[in-house]
Amino acid sequence: MYNKLQTASAVLDIGTGSGFITAAMAQLVPDGAKVYAIDHIQEINDFAKSNIKKICPHLIKKEKVVFLTQDGRKGMNEHEGAQMQYDVIHVGGQLNEVEDQETFVSA
Repeated sequence: MYNKLQTASAVLDIGTGSGFITAAMAQLVPDGAKVYAIDHIQEINDFAKSNIKKICPHLIKKEKVVFLTQDGRKGMNEHEGAQMQYDVIHVGGQLNEVEDQETFVSA
């Protein structure tokens, strides 16, 4: 994954958590690349953003990390009207039960 991050232009992090992995990936991608951090709970995104602001504020200032509150199980095929393709996708979210296969985006 390290090699892919060094040349990535877009990264998707599903399940933001503390923001640690989001920040680590944002540090490794080139300038101009973005890491899209998705969580379905706004408070988790707020917590992660606060953590990143404390330790790596330049990632927020340079807009290398974009926080989105939505259901990551559905992926993110589109953002602000543009079709999205990712060089790296990290899934750190947790499912308490497996839902119908149609819920998930096919690769």
